[in-house]
Amino acid sequence: MKYKIFDKNQLEIKPEHDELYILWLGGASFYIKDSAGNKMLIDPYLSNSAYDYMKPFVKNPKKSLSRLNKPVFGPGDLETDFILTTHDHLDHLDPYTIKEYRNLKNVIFVGPPSCCNHFERIGIKRDKIIELKAGESIRLVKDIVVFGTYAKHRGPFDLEKSMLEKSEVYGSDDSIGFLVNFGNISVYHTGDTSFEDALFDIENKKIDVLLLGANGVADNLTPEEGALLTKRLKPKMVIPQHYGVIPCTNFDPISLVEVFEKYHIDSSLVILKINESVIFKK
Repeated sequence: MKYKIFDKNQLEIKPEHDELYILWLGGASFYIKDSAGNKMLIDPYLSNSAYDYMKPFVKNPKKSLSRLNKPVFGPGDLETDFILTTHDHLDHLDPYTIKEYRNLKNVIFVGPPSCCNHFERIGIKRDKIIELKAGESIRLVKDIVVFGTYAKHRGPFDLEKSMLEKSEVYGSDDSIGFLVNFGNISVYHTGDTSFEDALFDIENKKIDVLLLGANGVADNLTPEEGALLTKRLKPKMVIPQHYGVIPCTNFDPISLVEVFEKYHIDSSLVILKINESVIFKK
C-alpha cells in the first residue's frame, strides 16, 4: 500500500491521477479531493452544536457533549462542491456548519429524506438538494457516483418535540452510509450503524478505502464488529472514525489494531490524528 500522511498545513496538496486526498476532521467528518479538483465534505461537524442544542436534555452536558478540541477549520472554511450527510443527528448534520454553505450557488447537498427536510429548514433551496435512500445511486458529476448503503441507527433528532417534552425525541430511522466512486477509487463511509447482515450487501463491490465508524457507542459497530466487517469487505485501506470530538462517542482506536491482528486482516489500518490527511494511491 502506497500512502503518505500529512498534517493540517498540507491542505493545498492536489492529488494526481489515480490518487485521492482524504482529510479527517474528527468524529465522522471527512474532506475529500480527487484529481479532477472535485471537493466533498461528508458529515462535517465543525462547531459545538451538539452541546448547544442538547444541553437542556442531558445530565452533565459539558462532560458528555462539549467538544474535546477547538476545530482548526470552522464552518465555511473548507471550499467544497458537495456536502453529504448520513443521518440527521447534530454531529453528522451540523446546522452551524451547513448554514455557512447555504447561499453558495454551486454546492450540492445529499442525504436521506430526514436530512433533506433539515436542509430546507436551514434555508437551502430544494433544487440544490438530492435525496438518497439505501439502495439508490446518483451521479454527481461525470466521475463521481454515490450509492446509498444500508445502515441501522436511531432516527432523526426532533428538537421541537424534545423542547415540548423536555426529553430527547427521535423520529423514524432513515440513516444510510455512502459508497462513493471517485472514478476508479471507491470510498465507503459506514455512517452510524449497528452490526446487521444487510451491511454485507455491498460485499461484491470493490472498496478501496473504508471510513469505519466502530466506537461501540449507542448501538454503533464495536471494534470487533468493525474488524469482522472489514474482513468481509476486504478494503485496501481502513481509516477509523467517529471519535476524538464528542466525549460520549470517544474511544481508543488502538483497540482496532488488536482485533485486526486477531482476525489476520490484510487491509492497511491508517489511524490519523484530527486534521491529518492521507493520499490514497490506486
